[in-house]
Amino acid sequence: MKVLLIFYESLLQKKEEILKITEENYKILKKNFGIDNLYAAITKDFIDIFFKFPEICLINNVKGSINYGAYKGLRKLKGNDILIIDGGIKLREEIIKKLFVSVNPYMLLDRGNWSGIAFIPMREVYYFIRSIERNFNSSITEAFKTLKNSYGISFETFDINKI
Repeated sequence: MKVLLIFYESLLQKKEEILKITEENYKILKKNFGIDNLYAAITKDFIDIFFKFPEICLINNVKGSINYGAYKGLRKLKGNDILIIDGGIKLREEIIKKLFVSVNPYMLLDRGNWSGIAFIPMREVYYFIRSIERNFNSSITEAFKTLKNSYGISFETFDINKI
């Protein structure tokens, strides 16, 4: 499994805080997934990640949106199961340990909105890429809805507060 961290333009407002969160998240992800499985889609403004974490393979998020970062990362990693993580969320160890509750695509929700964590199994990656292409200007949740409505692939949602 590959882990894709996505950094995008709207995170720049709190860049220093995001870099501190990334340090903590890096420790958790490295421990649970290993260094060789960490990737980050970054904008040019987050080049600091390269200097702090040279082990992470970087993918250029030239458009600076979360969906474009996910799109580029999924295209690069399409032969693997992929865990998508919003670069602005703070991970907790207990969430990472309970993530693999399904073999279907899923996303974690917080009060009905995407909480920043989604899982796409290898067999569904191609379809999710197509779903994101249709939703570049929308949200990840809209891409999941397109996955179901256009390709008939069901997904699951879990409340992050109940994990």
